Amino acid sequence: MRSPCSVSRVINNKAVSPAIRERVEKIINELHYQPNLIAQSLTTKTTNVVGLIIPNRSNYYINTYDFITTCIDLLAESGKVAIVVEMDDSASSFIDSINKLMVHQCDGIIYYHSSFINVDFNSKNIRTVLDNLRKPIAILNKKGEQQAEKYFWFDNEKIASLAAEYLLSNGHEKIAYLSAPLSEETARTRVSGVKNTIEKHNKAFLPTHFSEGTRDIDGGYSACRDLFRKTRDFTGLLCFNDAMALGAVKYLSEINEIAHSDISIVGIGADPLINKIYPSLVTVYTPLRELIANAVSYVLGENMEVLETELPGTLYIDERIKNRSNTNLFTWSMHT
Repeated sequence: MRSPCSVSRVINNKAVSPAIRERVEKIINELHYQPNLIAQSLTTKTTNVVGLIIPNRSNYYINTYDFITTCIDLLAESGKVAIVVEMDDSASSFIDSINKLMVHQCDGIIYYHSSFINVDFNSKNIRTVLDNLRKPIAILNKKGEQQAEKYFWFDNEKIASLAAEYLLSNGHEKIAYLSAPLSEETARTRVSGVKNTIEKHNKAFLPTHFSEGTRDIDGGYSACRDLFRKTRDFTGLLCFNDAMALGAVKYLSEINEIAHSDISIVGIGADPLINKIYPSLVTVYTPLRELIANAVSYVLGENMEVLETELPGTLYIDERIKNRSNTNLFTWSMHT
């Protein structure tokens, strides 16, 4: 018979001889044994539970879903489980969410920040909570000064600049932009990236070449429709994200503009849906999974010094999309 110590070492995946491990695991399987996680947590001082804070469902969009599923997958690889709570647009809701999670003695917290949420992390009440939490907390999708909490973000200005630079370098003298509502922080940052890049090339970013809409396909459709009411004097169309770009494609198709026009469209996000059209859109890949993985690693105890807190975007270009300066080759929307 094996000693309780040997059984415990096998259950907790500690070093034992192969023969002992084989015998103990055989008995565990025969008895359908399940470890007592509460008892384990008293010994290890951990619960193997990580809390996730997300915007409430009225503010969901595709990245929120990706955040939840990616976190669950990555945490499972380390034997952890997730508890998900929602918050609304208020500091008190953020504090309540942390308190709900700490009732469960979470080992750490990952908060996914949305542009819809307007919370000041330097306010007195929130700073008191964060500075006294004594658990790692990662704030994702927001740039901030590394304090008790750690921030992980995309450089949205550089991402938008990369998209604008692509159009400019491919011969597009006049560029229009479809933006998410400027009430959103991410939208304002991306507009700044587009504007600065265009002006860096000694070109003007004209008010007539700008239109706002919600950050979905319907928003891209309506923003493109409003843009065409103001001007058609552009060859490059840059969109806040791929969903809005697909909405623009829908509108341009309906008015037959694609059939007789020469408009190159660029999105942001590398949404899988872009491959459903022919040719697919040029887009800037935003490495959400990599950013989440770094946040998860931090919460699970990896040294912050080896983790990137800011990740760049990368151009994704369908091989069928050609340089506009070569008239023998097709741009995205030339004659079909």
